[in-house]
Amino acid sequence: MTEQVIPSGLPAPGLIAHALVSKFKDALPLNRLRGPYTRSGIDPPVSTLSD
Repeated sequence: MTEQVIPSGLPAPGLIAHALVSKFKDALPLNRLRGPYTRSGIDPPVSTLSD
């Protein structure tokens, strides 16, 4: 198993990288970023994305 980016967390490095690029490079608001994740079966709260 690979080392976790967030201690005791489930998100893989790829998910975190995608969220950061979408938020800061593509300027996608966090509430709109949840849509594609929810459709993929991941339901992160906005508070988790903003931390």
